[in-house]
This record gives sequence, structure tokens and C-alpha cells, in this order.
Amino acid sequence: MNQYKKGVLLFCIAVTTAIQKYLYSNGFNDYNLIYIFFYQLKFKFMKKFLLSLAVLAFGANVMNAEVFNVNDATDFDGTLIEEVNTDKKAAKHYDPLNSLKLGGYTLTFTKNGGSSNPAYYWNMSTSQNTQNTIRLYKLNTLEISSEEAFGTIVFKLNSVKAITETNMVTATVGGLTVDASAMTLTWTNSEAVKSVKFTMPSEKVGKDNPQARIISLDITAETGDVPEGPGTDPTPTPEGDTFSLVETVVSGGQYNFVASNKAGKLFTKAYGFMSTEDVTIADGSFKGDAVNAITFTAVDGKENTFTMKDSKGMYLGQDTEHKNTFQLEADMSNTAVCFEWTVTFNSDKKVIVTNTLTGRQVMQDPQYGSFGMYKDAEIKDTYVLPELFKLEGGSSVSEIEAVGDGEAVYYNLQGVKVAEPENGLYIKVQGNKATKVLIRK
Repeated sequence: MNQYKKGVLLFCIAVTTAIQKYLYSNGFNDYNLIYIFFYQLKFKFMKKFLLSLAVLAFGANVMNAEVFNVNDATDFDGTLIEEVNTDKKAAKHYDPLNSLKLGGYTLTFTKNGGSSNPAYYWNMSTSQNTQNTIRLYKLNTLEISSEEAFGTIVFKLNSVKAITETNMVTATVGGLTVDASAMTLTWTNSEAVKSVKFTMPSEKVGKDNPQARIISLDITAETGDVPEGPGTDPTPTPEGDTFSLVETVVSGGQYNFVASNKAGKLFTKAYGFMSTEDVTIADGSFKGDAVNAITFTAVDGKENTFTMKDSKGMYLGQDTEHKNTFQLEADMSNTAVCFEWTVTFNSDKKVIVTNTLTGRQVMQDPQYGSFGMYKDAEIKDTYVLPELFKLEGGSSVSEIEAVGDGEAVYYNLQGVKVAEPENGLYIKVQGNKATKVLIRK
């Protein structure tokens, strides 16, 4: 190497070090700036060497960092709706958005019983704003997977509603924090993983439903301490209660409906469709929450006929006015609602639960994932019969102190209201939330 090149190299090393110190002191962590700097100096004959030097200067962790703008998404799967530029303007978008790719990462989306589909939006062709967005709404899920393990994701947003430290997006591993001023949502895990699923919160904040519009993702292999969420019990939490697949029903048994790897959830209203949550079935069983179980009780003198009552003590019924939805009552005195159901199983181990008044069966709508009431003649093989899973005896529970706003009401696991609970396992209902608790006095 001649003296000129040696001088240039020494100069480059000095400048690299100076830039590193400057960027770190100002909170920057993108070595691409160094690349741009040297490119502008026209040292093209040393570009590869200088880029490698810059990477080494910023450490191995930075080398694993990748920033993806959602404008660069590829391999879309979903329903594409073209732009409408008339009186009712609508930008080009995917709705629902099922999946897409960003570099080597696959992003998969589900509606998960929410009111709106996940979506991907372009801006109007007449707009000067060219930033596209991934849009997530109440209860939507986003799963990110890759062949390369990752430990931190920073979601950059241009709009966020009803996501707070107390109404947070949840993840299958790790934890999240939100910075409303910086418009970022940061996920961190204590070890690098190849897949993680996020679920949007279900509760409103004020008048706003949860919503996030993602414009970029900063993904790195770097790991960190998992954020401790509000009200988190520092003691280890159990993985859940065991539900096992059955082909018979026993009076007094507690069960849950499952179809397409989605299990029923406790109703939050006295009517409507039964929301669901994702479950993983292995060896004929899954881990879930006993609060979502339904107690089947045999009707005297009627073969294969049962009533169904949820963990809040509400009876599931149906009337002729609301043909596809459940109606829930605290007792069975309402003669307009039928609370009796016949229960049989077909050869595929699917359960056929039929209301004796309407003749409608409990089935899953595959578009939304929820359970409703449908007739064979109307569904035309579109809707899905569920399987029935029984809650195994003995529950592992989180110990939760009964505190919070509003009056708490307690029920035993058979759904009977308890005015003054003693030591033992109960269902605590407070507002629209029901939680399994262990009381110790």
C-alpha cells in the first residue's frame, strides 16, 4: 500500500471513530450514515472495506439490526380492494390482510373475533403522502416469524389509539412498552426467538377502540429485560387449565367449544356471538382458562338434553327473533327464550348442539372465528361444527388480590353466586371482566 492510501486509511479510521462517538452521544445507532459519508467522499475503491470497518465500529448487535418500511412489503395474501376516487373516496387496500413479507420475515394476521379486519393501506393516488400503513384493530393478531432469531422489535407508528401501559398489546413471549410521544411500540424478550404473536387489546380507552397504524419495524437480535406489565404478579404464573377432547357429555361437567384452533370465550354481554381465542391443541388437549368453561346440566326426563351455563351464572339460550345469536339470562324464567339443547356427536368427533326451539346448531363462522347459531339448510357446508373439550379436574390458578374499581361479585366454579366467599377457588366478576381467583384468609 503506497503512502497516499495509507494516509487515506488512517484518515478514514479517525473519521469513523469520531462519527461513532458523535452518533452515540446523540442517540443514533445507524451505521448507514457512515456508509453515505464515505460514498460522498468518492473513495469507491475502499467502499467495501470502509463499510466493514463501520460495522465493526458499531458492534455485532448492530450488524443484526434491520429496519423495514412497510412500503417494501411483498407477497401479499388477502382481498385487494382498488382505489375509489368518487364521492365516497377510499384508498387502495387489502381487507382482510392475511399475510405479507418484509425481507426475510413473514407477518401473518387474523381478525381474532374483533370488529374490524387487519388491513394494509396505500394513500390516495392524489395525496402527496406516500407512506403506506399496516392497520391493526381491537383483538387482531399479528405473528412475526423468521429463520433468523430476534429479540427486539420497535414498531414505528403514525397513529395509535387506546394502547396504554394499562391497556397493552400482549405477546406470546416477552413484553411491550408504548411511547405515545415517540409513536413507538417496543417488544423485548430475554432470549432471541424465531416467532412471536401479538394480540391487540380488547378494551376501549375513553371512546376509542384500540388501533395501531404501523409504518416501519426495526428488528434486531439484541435481547433485554422483559417489561413488567401493570398488575403483574411477580410469582410465576401457570400455563393454564387443561381441556381434553371428549365424545360424551356428563351432567355437571364443564366444557368449551373448539373449532379451527379457536376456543370459546366468556360472554361480556347478555347476547351475541361467542368470541374466541387461539389455542394450541396437542395430544387431544389444550391449555386454557376455566373462566371460559360452560357447565352442562342434564334436563330431567329428556334424553341427551342439557342446559348450558357460563362461569358468571348466565344461562345460554336462543329465541326466534335473533336467529344467529345466543341470548343469555340469569335464570330460565323468560319463556320467549329456550334454554334446552340436545347434544350428540357425529363420526368425526364433532359435537352437534341444537337448540330444541329453533333447531339451530352451535357452529363457527370461519370468516370471523366466532360461534353462532345456524341451520344445516342455510350454511351449505360453509360453517364449521366444533369439537367439545372438557375441563379436567383440579385447576392451577394465579393468585390475585381482589382490588380495583367497582364492586366485585364472586361465583363458585359451578356458577353459583357466593355472597361471602371463604378460602377456595372462585370466579371474580368485576365490570365486564371475569377472573379466576384463589382466596386465602
